[in-house]
Amino acid sequence: MLADLAPMKPPPPAGFSGEERPSRELEQLARRVSILELVDAAITRPGRAGTARTDCPHCVAVSGCVVSDSQWRCDHCESQGGPIEFVMARRRLPWSRAIPELFKHAQLADAASAWSDRVTEAQIACDVARKWFRAQFAASAAARAYWESRGFSMASAEREDIGYAPQGTAPLLEGLHATRVSNRAALDAGLLKLGVGTSLQARFRDRVMFPISDSDDMHAVAFGGRAIEAADATPTARRRPKYLNSPETILWSKGSSLFGYGSARDAIQRARTAVLVEGYLHRLRVLEAGVPHVVASCGTSLTSGQAEQIATAVRGPGERKSGTVIVLYDEGAGAQALHAAALLGTIGLCALIGRLPPGSDDPDSFGRRACCDALRYVIESAVPPWVAAYAAEAGDDEAVLPLPRRAQVLRHLCEMASAHPSSRARRALGEFVSSRFGVPQSMVEEQLARVAVPTGKHAPAPR
Repeated sequence: MLADLAPMKPPPPAGFSGEERPSRELEQLARRVSILELVDAAITRPGRAGTARTDCPHCVAVSGCVVSDSQWRCDHCESQGGPIEFVMARRRLPWSRAIPELFKHAQLADAASAWSDRVTEAQIACDVARKWFRAQFAASAAARAYWESRGFSMASAEREDIGYAPQGTAPLLEGLHATRVSNRAALDAGLLKLGVGTSLQARFRDRVMFPISDSDDMHAVAFGGRAIEAADATPTARRRPKYLNSPETILWSKGSSLFGYGSARDAIQRARTAVLVEGYLHRLRVLEAGVPHVVASCGTSLTSGQAEQIATAVRGPGERKSGTVIVLYDEGAGAQALHAAALLGTIGLCALIGRLPPGSDDPDSFGRRACCDALRYVIESAVPPWVAAYAAEAGDDEAVLPLPRRAQVLRHLCEMASAHPSSRARRALGEFVSSRFGVPQSMVEEQLARVAVPTGKHAPAPR
């Protein structure tokens, strides 16, 4: 598991997915904006062949980021992207606000106006769809039966605005057209997709629907759909994906959004702690356990944009204090949990790993089979990532771990420590290494100081 830590997989660039061609406005924006124009000249030095080096907009690595006209990438945390992602990271802005900032920078008034109109219409389409899906859930006995079979109450469905997308496309089109939502707006919102020729198809069919709200928890910006499993499902139905998210749209980018962020933000700030899970039902199960400060990454690996979003909620606007994030992933997702902890550590957050008992599968199934108290205990008993990594490698047989393997584990633990910007975390890891391997702590700390990643201050938050 420890060997899987390096390197972290770079997050996919935000924006439109491969299913849809970027809009004319975004293509025009990409031609007019250079990342080299957006960097701070005071912390930038020339590089090779039209590139430059600057401080990473995400982590604290000094001069760790290589930028060109159209791309940037950090050698330390491996976050990357184009101009939109750079502005999102540098200014701590969500996807929907970063694009207008770039239009303003590029002085594209006409394109900005056209983009704003499309965003408004797509937003209306999403809000209409949320109400329509909710009404379909109330009318569908199958959807309600599935929901209750997962151990959730109708009260939780109402609280979370759980909906249902019926089979076929005609019902959705009728519902949207009844409220004067155009096909173009529904396409922009990711509710429809192009079928054969010029035909339109509903993206979500026969699925329980989870609305994904904006950062202020006011509007729906996307949806996640869970397929309803029928006992007599056809082979074709069984082959469809269990979970389906909205595509990248003009409202929403999966890599910069967290499910439940808007409703959990105040609770996260009060607790100075966030619990991070992977899926919709996992988040709802943690909520049922009485833990309101929980968000989900919509089934994708944690990205730098999502990590920044968590940091903003934990610390509060404009603050740079430390905070705690408890990563509670599936039992078999140990490597992904360690990657998430490493990414959170690059921005100075204290990341802990929640360890489910063997055979528990995931937080949802464990909480449903055990009890809410047991799930809360797992969260409250979270351990530093190096403890989880060492336990996964050594288990109960650490005393008989072969010497070469002990050396390999020790090397990886030291790599984890050297990459962490927090001196307190490095000291704690040094104490752990010293106690487990019988190495004097002063020697461990001396070695870590030699290989620690250069760090600097974060980019200032926007005024």
